Amino acid sequence: MIGVDENKNVVRLMNDKDLIVVNENIDFRPEKIVVTEDGIAYIVSSDIYQGIVCFDADDGFTNFFAPNGVKVTIDVAILNMWKNIFSDEQQESMIKTLPSPYNNIYLSSDNLFYTTAANVNEGDEIKCLNPLGINILRTPQHKSGGTAFGDLEVSYENNEYVTSHFIDVHADESGIFAGLDVTRNRVFQYDRECNLICVFGGTGTQEGQFGKVAAIEKIGAQYIVLDNHRCSITVFSPTTYEKEVLSALEYYNKGLYSESIGLWKNILSKNCNFAVAYRSIGRAYLQESKSKQAMEMLKKGEDKYFYSLALKEYRKEFARRYLPYFIVGIVLAAFILYRLVKLIRKKLLDEGA
Repeated sequence: MIGVDENKNVVRLMNDKDLIVVNENIDFRPEKIVVTEDGIAYIVSSDIYQGIVCFDADDGFTNFFAPNGVKVTIDVAILNMWKNIFSDEQQESMIKTLPSPYNNIYLSSDNLFYTTAANVNEGDEIKCLNPLGINILRTPQHKSGGTAFGDLEVSYENNEYVTSHFIDVHADESGIFAGLDVTRNRVFQYDRECNLICVFGGTGTQEGQFGKVAAIEKIGAQYIVLDNHRCSITVFSPTTYEKEVLSALEYYNKGLYSESIGLWKNILSKNCNFAVAYRSIGRAYLQESKSKQAMEMLKKGEDKYFYSLALKEYRKEFARRYLPYFIVGIVLAAFILYRLVKLIRKKLLDEGA
């Protein structure tokens, strides 16, 4: 890979001579690159499964960064089972199970690496890697065992399983990111907690649809999508509804839940299935010590963690409110029982006499 300046002078040259030390069969074909402020280059090559290729500021290969894990399938599970039985020689002759390579990378303004990959484990289709190579995205769907990104419903076309295949990603300074799905030529937009905000685009010939998407970028509030089938670009501007959602999310991301209640209620009047709205209102009620109302909203938003906090607060409120009456009731019941037992004993003694 060659880097040139504005005068077309070669200023950087990164090749595969040092990569042979790791694996002599590697075919180094750089496809995507990002460069940090200190000059470190992170390169994606579809032939390299060891991870993202890193070069230092002096163009020397340093290491592979954050490789994908091997996708767990029935075939892989059976293969691993046989490996526990076979000898070392037999294992060497078996087909190797290798992780999938990345197909794109994006460096955000806060120096986090957003990546895309296909044929990976659920939740790894889009990653946000910190400088240590740890994926910090934790999707609500993936926690519950569902599909993390893209189409959440299983579908089949021509007797083949159809799933989202992300080829590019963009993230802005607020943490909102958009993944580009080449399967149905759509854009999936998520907030920083991986909650789905909206989906736009599609396959077709109408305005806003594509033949085959190739890349996505964002300028200001507008998304720009490249269609390499038609050799064209399409510019998407946010609707009034999305502007309201993004405005409410600003409060949500800052933890100012109470200040955003009005905005979220207005959004719910237009979309009663928006889970983030219920979560934000529920957290606002929790801040205002309205634990019962908070539980109702958080349950609708499927926010298990804050629901447990609201339930804990509700139990405390219940105990503070009714414990004195409960104690008085127990004392009164004990006194009545004592008097009753005393009367019965006296009556039995009188009858015996």
